[in-house]
Amino acid sequence: MREKIENVLKDMGDTSSLKNIYSVSGGDISEAYRIITSDDQYFFKYNGKAPNDFFQKEAEGLRM
Repeated sequence: MREKIENVLKDMGDTSSLKNIYSVSGGDISEAYRIITSDDQYFFKYNGKAPNDFFQKEAEGLRM
């Protein structure tokens, strides 16, 4: 998982050092993590079986 997270951070433009990864409750179907780099903090949610737009649709539903 660390490599996946590092790749996502790099794609987002955060090339700072990855300090900590904490597993957090993210529901029943996805993995969720609190990510701390030397520059910022993130919430990372992952589901390798989900369609590409899965989390975008989830975010849209939460905004309603």
